[in-house]
Amino acid sequence: MKLIKKSFAVLLTLAILLSLTGAASAMGLAEGTCGLHATWELSFAGGLTIAGNGDIKAYAPKSSVDFRKYSAQIKSVMMKDGITGVGAYAFQSMTALTSVKMTDNVLTIDRYAFADCPVLSDITLPSTLLFIGANAFSNCTSLKSAVIPAGITNLYAKTFAGCTALKTVEIRNKNCVFATNDILPQGVTVVGYTGSTAQYYAQKNGMAFQVLSETGTEQTTQPATQPTSGTATTTDAGKCPLCGQTHEGFPDSLIGGVHSFIYWLLMLFGMRS
Repeated sequence: MKLIKKSFAVLLTLAILLSLTGAASAMGLAEGTCGLHATWELSFAGGLTIAGNGDIKAYAPKSSVDFRKYSAQIKSVMMKDGITGVGAYAFQSMTALTSVKMTDNVLTIDRYAFADCPVLSDITLPSTLLFIGANAFSNCTSLKSAVIPAGITNLYAKTFAGCTALKTVEIRNKNCVFATNDILPQGVTVVGYTGSTAQYYAQKNGMAFQVLSETGTEQTTQPATQPTSGTATTTDAGKCPLCGQTHEGFPDSLIGGVHSFIYWLLMLFGMRS
């Protein structure tokens, strides 16, 4: 009888362990590698942490290997200090992804890296970033703003195409080359320096433009050009008959009134004609 009870307890324990393992798997808890020296770990809550060194490798479009097997469950991405780049298509079509955090060690974001993430609304690009590939953020329909760091010298086709909620894009490189005219969607306000390529891009594509201060910390709306009012023509009728000068508001001003009184007084005594 004791043997039967012991066997039942063992079987019950195994059943509980198997059920917990199955639950953990169902919730997406997993880990693996995603680059030569980069690793990933997915939490129960949908937080993906990328650690190690070097770049996150490039993936095929809509790939389902590594962490991409859990594309529908990943809600946030955190990249640790050693990660230096984001490969092509790495986070494409992650339908639950809302936020991405990167350190200043990230230098490159390749093509389509974050494309087609419909609820991605919170991402800050590292100030040290040097490259953003074509379509990197295309169709991120919840993204509202972006700041392109000064190290970005070129922007390529459709970087933010289809980002229908995008309101402002700040360009901090005065000479950034805009490779095509479809980098930003219509309706976006371009923020940049006066006389910059960003201003030219905005004007060329009929977009609103805001002036960025030289400190890069303030934005001020560029004043609208006001029509220059013509200078009022001064006629002899507005000149003082006593001194021949034009007094502001003559003859209603104080000095105009005094001179006018003296003039008419002189006229009364025949001392002026």
